[in-house]
Amino acid sequence: MTSVKTTQTTLERLNRQLLERGQMAQQASHAKAALLDDARQNIRTLMNSVINTTLQVLHSHPECPARKELEMLEHSAETLLGVIDELQSFSDIEAGRLNLEALPFKLVALVDDTAAKLTASAQQKALTLKVAVSSAIPMTVVGDPVYLGQILAQLLGNAIKFTEQGTVVMEVTLVSLNDKTVKLQFDVRDSGIGIDLAQQKSIFEPFWQKVGHTAHRAHNTRGTGLGLSVARALVELMEGQIWLSSRPGQGSTFSFTVKLGVPESSSPATRLTNPDADITDAQSGLQSSLQGAGLDVLLVDDYPLNQTYAAGLLALMGHRVTVANNGQEAVDWVRQKDFDLVLMDLQMPVMNGLEATLRIRLNETASGKARVRIVAMTAFAVQGEVDQCFSAGMDDFVAKPFTPEDLAKQLDLCLDTRQ
Repeated sequence: MTSVKTTQTTLERLNRQLLERGQMAQQASHAKAALLDDARQNIRTLMNSVINTTLQVLHSHPECPARKELEMLEHSAETLLGVIDELQSFSDIEAGRLNLEALPFKLVALVDDTAAKLTASAQQKALTLKVAVSSAIPMTVVGDPVYLGQILAQLLGNAIKFTEQGTVVMEVTLVSLNDKTVKLQFDVRDSGIGIDLAQQKSIFEPFWQKVGHTAHRAHNTRGTGLGLSVARALVELMEGQIWLSSRPGQGSTFSFTVKLGVPESSSPATRLTNPDADITDAQSGLQSSLQGAGLDVLLVDDYPLNQTYAAGLLALMGHRVTVANNGQEAVDWVRQKDFDLVLMDLQMPVMNGLEATLRIRLNETASGKARVRIVAMTAFAVQGEVDQCFSAGMDDFVAKPFTPEDLAKQLDLCLDTRQ
């Protein structure tokens, strides 16, 4: 009997130890994740400053003698941010933490925006970049625009990287449509170096790299080897498939399908982007906002370089800018003055952007003051953070580093509302 009791006591002790160690491991895992998120936030903040400062110089000094070098610097910083996002997405997928959003968005705008951000890379190699979206596709679809954009950027970026001359084309066609869902096919074609059959078999596996002498011709550009693996995982989460058709020396076509939602009141796309025409100039959005200048904008950010960049762009577009260094200052400013738009950073001392937005909305309700449009400026356009933004009462968000075109679109929305 004593032996049995001793055994039970030992087992109970072992179970307690295992439970305690499991809890410690879980706490360590959470601490590690928090540390990595912190590190990623800090890296993105610094890289945003590099990109924003470079863009400010490019826009304010169009005849700068070092323009080519500055464009290369901006492109390299953008590429590094892409690598960071790639690693984060792969980590989230491996851990089962990645969840897709279900947000309404304009498909044509997403396609054009993604292509516009890669225009400079194509122009540096004298490539023609074209996009075409079928007019049969609904104008608004429901899904995760951030991760769909990541897939498109990955495939377009690869096509440009491995094409030395000729054309890169992205076409979007309708596969099927009903009252609730739409199935789309995306094809990214290039006239590049192509991929042999042996490498095609493993191209969507993690850590794949284009090897051989052709890789060195592609500007010696090496990535993490995770991009296509992440793209495949994201496509599968969107209930689609991804595949490749390629022959060495004759270019490649990456194709994938996704299933997206359809809003109840949806209409087909209002335009077909001509596949024989280049994409529109990335400056068009800036010019649009220049034509309708005159907004009062409250810029809320605690980082001086971000303040300088955003305030400079807003002033260049002809808008009036007030700067707040934290959420508390933003709340105080909105009490004192009427603004057309508040650009709200999320991570700030004293009071963060979410709490500031909540207080502004409560003050509006209590005072009967008109509702001001609040747009989040976030380094992480992921589901949890986006949901928090909307729950706090924000109207939209722009992902850092935002471009002049991203900012111009938010200003145009304010101008449309005001008219």
